Amino acid sequence: MNLNKFFLNFCLLNFFFSQISFAQNGLTYKGDNFGFGQITSANGFFDGTFGYLIGGQNDLLNNEIWRYNLTSNEWQFMDTIPFPSRHSPICEKINQKVYYGLGIKNGVKGEHDFYEYDLDSNVWHRLADFSGDRRALASSFVINDKLYVGLGDPMGNPLSSFWEYNPQSNQWNNKADFPGTERFGAFAFTLNNKGYIGGGLKSAPYLNDFWEYNSLNDTWTQKANLPAPVFGAIALVINNKPYVLGGQDVYRYNVQSDTWEEFPLSKEFTSRIYGFGFTADNKAFFGTGYDGNKKFSDWWEFDPSLLGVGINKNSLQHQSIKLYPNPSKGIFYLDLNGFNEPNLIVSIYNSQGELVWENQVSQNNTTDNFVCNTNITQSGVYIVKLGAGQFASIQKLIIE
Repeated sequence: MNLNKFFLNFCLLNFFFSQISFAQNGLTYKGDNFGFGQITSANGFFDGTFGYLIGGQNDLLNNEIWRYNLTSNEWQFMDTIPFPSRHSPICEKINQKVYYGLGIKNGVKGEHDFYEYDLDSNVWHRLADFSGDRRALASSFVINDKLYVGLGDPMGNPLSSFWEYNPQSNQWNNKADFPGTERFGAFAFTLNNKGYIGGGLKSAPYLNDFWEYNSLNDTWTQKANLPAPVFGAIALVINNKPYVLGGQDVYRYNVQSDTWEEFPLSKEFTSRIYGFGFTADNKAFFGTGYDGNKKFSDWWEFDPSLLGVGINKNSLQHQSIKLYPNPSKGIFYLDLNGFNEPNLIVSIYNSQGELVWENQVSQNNTTDNFVCNTNITQSGVYIVKLGAGQFASIQKLIIE
């Protein structure tokens, strides 16, 4: 693949989309101050035509249902939920039914009531209460039309138990406990009929381990760790590829190679926890949430086809060369750490994919530390590509 042609094509795409609305590295700002206001810890779903936001917390607990029109980029108030308001619930869609429950209501952490919404009849039904301990900030995924719910926090004591709900029988069955650290606020998704759980929190710091669940034999397998600890993140699957969103970077998981890639997002996006999103038209739509100081009402579109260069965070060769200081003022060092491939080429690209600096580490370099004086003065996020022979790796560089 011709790298220069790749970046040229990416720049042209980025320019085209920037004429419509602000977009950088796949992320497009869709607007703010929608009718539901600044809100956090909501949940919802996509019904094939519209997106829905249910519950959450703004100044008070929210009992409203809002519908999002992808074509007009408008949110419309639809109804109120016919049961107590809450935030931090679980919400999953199975065929034409939506399953919603647990969460926090009336200041009490951890509930166990559980409901079904019929999309065809527009009617809510109360179902069998969740059979496990009451909890909020639980994690959930769907495998073969069955719902799996676990982890979470009842009241200051994170859990590891996991349960399966069968919509046909309206029954809960206890499954194998999650074998990692007990936690809450972990992301979850389904891929190829397996469930995945990652990140979360028991007590500081955040967690970065990642696990796969096989419902056929009720077993958990630990997979490659995330590039960084995450908590309260959003995980969405687009074109059979999982993405973890919520911070200044997006992480993409490759299930075949069990590796993660990291992509820098727009600096216009504020990192947050407890956001909400859904997948539609091969894109992710997400927003709201909380950054520790304020709640958000903004809304974003993420198109992974517009992503730039990713950073492979699971390469041993990548880990053998260290870049420091990072952030830098335009001058940084490469600690080669005994790396012996001849004629290492260092290339730096800006967030638009343009080559802004390139140099070669000579084969005659006799030290393990090579200085890169880039003369780059524009602050921002850059991608550093290291290439030599069969070796290639990507690292992120922040210039202040």
